[in-house]
Amino acid sequence: MHITNAVPLLLLALCVPAHATDLGNHAKVGALLGRECDDATQALLAGFASHIALDYVIYGTTLYSDGDMYNSDYIVPTLAINILQFRQVYKQYKLTKDTKLLHGALGAILPDVADIVYHGLLNHDGYVFGWHARQSTLLIHEPPNLHSSRKAAQYNLLIGATLWSVKF
Repeated sequence: MHITNAVPLLLLALCVPAHATDLGNHAKVGALLGRECDDATQALLAGFASHIALDYVIYGTTLYSDGDMYNSDYIVPTLAINILQFRQVYKQYKLTKDTKLLHGALGAILPDVADIVYHGLLNHDGYVFGWHARQSTLLIHEPPNLHSSRKAAQYNLLIGATLWSVKF
């Protein structure tokens, strides 16, 4: 891997290990949906919609809640899966130059990026997208604590590995 290609991945790993532990899942699903769309706008919207659906199934940030890190032992494998998924999306875009794929991935990560900036830097008490304040999902029915976040991290890794295995 060329060093300039590694810089965004390194920044991802350093800046958002606790806040966005499922960005790779979002990007991969958004890219897969985006490439099937008719145009870039439709792909962006499909990616955005997929983000909402994935967050209601499993919410990656259950590793972290209100300043408390519950599952630091799952950060390294979770980041590895995320980086591999981003790499897949990047390589597929580089190979095909399919802007719909890229727009789908961007639409899918947009809600997390917006709330990382808004909640993390500007307003610690609020979110741009209200569903990010939610404390439970379809798979995890209790608020973040050591047990529930361990379960969430395991589901997240399983979903991430499954998505990673899906080829373009």
